[in-house]
Amino acid sequence: MFIVQLASVQSEREKRLGYLCVAQMLGCEPELQILLTNLFSNDLNVGSSAVICMALHTLTCILNPMLLSVLTPRLSALLSHRECAVRRRAVLCIHRGSQLLGPAIVLQVVPPEIAEKLATDVDPATVNALCILLQQIPPHRRAVYSDRCLTPLSKYIQTLIYRRVHGSYNYVGSAQQQPLAAPWFLLNALTTLNTLAVGIPDKSVLVACVGRVLDVLEAPITHPLGSTPTINALHIAILLRLAGSVQYCGIRSLVQQASHLLQKVVSLHAPT
Repeated sequence: MFIVQLASVQSEREKRLGYLCVAQMLGCEPELQILLTNLFSNDLNVGSSAVICMALHTLTCILNPMLLSVLTPRLSALLSHRECAVRRRAVLCIHRGSQLLGPAIVLQVVPPEIAEKLATDVDPATVNALCILLQQIPPHRRAVYSDRCLTPLSKYIQTLIYRRVHGSYNYVGSAQQQPLAAPWFLLNALTTLNTLAVGIPDKSVLVACVGRVLDVLEAPITHPLGSTPTINALHIAILLRLAGSVQYCGIRSLVQQASHLLQKVVSLHAPT
C-alpha cells in the first residue's frame, strides 16, 4: 500500500522510486489492484512525458488482464503521443498485452491506420517495436495491414541502411560502402516485411528492399574485421532471411546475388 502511495506523489524523484518498487510486485490483493488502476489511469493522462514513461514501463512489468482491459483506450491514444519515447513504450506495453490475451488485442488497439502512422515514425526503435506487433497479425487480417504498411516499412529499411541508429556499428571495409546499421532492427523489419507480403500479388516493394539490402550487406560480410561473433551471426541470419525472400519473389538476379554472398559466408566462417 505504501509503495503505491509513494508512486502517487507529485515529486518525480519519489514517484520514480515508488514505480521501481511497484515493478517488482508479483501479485496484489483486489484493493491494491484498484489503487494501481487509479494510479496508472492518472499518470498516463498527465502532461509530463517522463511520468508517462515511468508508468508505461512499470505497467509493462506487472500487466494483467484486468489492468489491460481498463487501460486499453489510453494505450491506444498514447500511440499518437508527441514524444517518441512514449510511443515506443506504449507499443511495447501492447506487445506484452498480446502475450497475455493473444493477437486480438493488437487488432483492437492498433488498427491499420495507426499502424501505418507508426510505420512512418521518425524513431527507428518505435518502428522496430511495431514490427514485433505486426508479426502477430492473424493471416486473415494481414492484407489490410499490408496495403498500408509495406511501403512505409520499405522506407524504414532504407533508413536503417543509410543512417546510423541506436546500436549501429561502423565496420572496417571499403570507404565507398555504407555501414550496416542496427542488424537486429534490419532482421526484424525484413521478417515483418516477409510476413506481410505473403499472399500479395505485387512483390515489387519486397524485391526493391531485398536488392538494396543485398548490395549493402556485402561489405560487412566480406570485411568482418572489428565485428563480434554475435554481429556476424546476425548478418548471416539476415542473409538467410533474404535468401528465402528472393526465392519467394522468383527474381533470378537476386537469387544469384544471395547465393554468391552465402558462399562467401561459408568460406569465411568455415572451420579450419
